[in-house]
Amino acid sequence: GGLLFLSPLLGVTWSLAIEEQFYLVWPVVMRFASRRVALPCLLAGFLAAPFIRIWAIHRGISQVAIYYHPLTHYDGLICGAFVALWLRSARPMRKTLLLAGIALLLSGLTLDVGIQPLSVLEFTAVALFSTGLLLVALVSENAGRLLHRIFCMNKTLAFFGFISCGL
Repeated sequence: GGLLFLSPLLGVTWSLAIEEQFYLVWPVVMRFASRRVALPCLLAGFLAAPFIRIWAIHRGISQVAIYYHPLTHYDGLICGAFVALWLRSARPMRKTLLLAGIALLLSGLTLDVGIQPLSVLEFTAVALFSTGLLLVALVSENAGRLLHRIFCMNKTLAFFGFISCGL
């Protein structure tokens, strides 16, 4: 499993490393790829993610390494990139965003119901659910206020966010 090696000293920085790699590569990709090319590529990448995890499992790579490696844990970033591009290029109506959000929420929940923790679909289910939550919050003032109160104004979450970003 040398391809997905995990250093114990850097394990605490895994999420920052995944995000940093994405934010270094993503602007370059967007500079040279049109949105018409990028959207299908993001969709293909999202659909490929569980298969990459299956490949890693069959290669004998540990669940821990699969959890921490950017090539096996990028579902959420791809969903966020897809939504950002979709909002900028298609400019969907509020009703379309709400319906897409509800569909993604339900898809994430449905996918998550029958799977074991850390299975190949767990990251995909969480990405679908959280992306759906984001879309619903974008178009629904009531949901947006509630989510803001729960997540952004929560002192415990703010404390952990401050600590993790401070690392």
